[in-house]
Amino acid sequence: MVLPTVEIAESLTHPFVDFIDAVLPYVRGEQPAKASDLWKNVVTAANKLLPFRERAPGRAHLRVNPVFTSARPDTATSVVRSLIIHRGITFNSPKELDHPGLFTRRQDWYSFRGDGGDTDEALFCDRRAYGQPNDRSSKHFETYWRAGDIISRYLNAPTPPSFVETLSFVRTNGPLEGFALPSFGPLSTLLLVEDMVYAGLVSWPSVEEFGAVVAELGKGATDALVMLGLISHEASQAEIAGAFVQTYRYANNLPDNFNVLEMGFDMFMLEHALCKYKRCYAWL
Repeated sequence: MVLPTVEIAESLTHPFVDFIDAVLPYVRGEQPAKASDLWKNVVTAANKLLPFRERAPGRAHLRVNPVFTSARPDTATSVVRSLIIHRGITFNSPKELDHPGLFTRRQDWYSFRGDGGDTDEALFCDRRAYGQPNDRSSKHFETYWRAGDIISRYLNAPTPPSFVETLSFVRTNGPLEGFALPSFGPLSTLLLVEDMVYAGLVSWPSVEEFGAVVAELGKGATDALVMLGLISHEASQAEIAGAFVQTYRYANNLPDNFNVLEMGFDMFMLEHALCKYKRCYAWL
């Protein structure tokens, strides 16, 4: 679907760009003169509501260690394991920032977590990290550790798999390949594979490929495109993908408005920000 540029401009300028601008001071370590309801809610739950994917506390904390932005062959397996543990267990937990996030040995985890008893589980695992509580638990550690070994071997193939191939492998090949990712749904799996891209373990998709992934996922980003008037509720996956691609291209050419480098703008951040726009809409 080809969308008129003016429609993109009008929809993004108000109120999506206003949303971005309203919370951009967070990235600069600043505070607005008067804290709005939007600001208060985003700052209180930045991991869940900040539109700048890589600037939220959990991801920013991991990125301090360069292995999470440029993994080497000798660190790749540890990075994959650690990314799974972060997404599946520690993300948004009270203890998330108490460890650098890289687990190279099993003992590293047990030294951090202890015996895995139930009395302090809530300190290490937020069961509501991605919305409604599910089967998130630190008891999945060994399962995740084995999955990290298998997925890292897959990534180390003579011909490195693409983003789309890796996403498909992680989502669907567990039973065939002998690994499992309990508690991971379509969204958390997507976030995990994106984390692998940032680590340099998986190649970037084209924006068209990623637009198709967004359309297939059909979650918050799609809802936000409807709210912005760029697509209808009855839009096909092709129309959703087309709207996402054009939104990305338009936003990527707005350096004065979007402060691209400052917020870490890329196609993953846009999908993330659209999801947060939907979640924060009531405070705009």
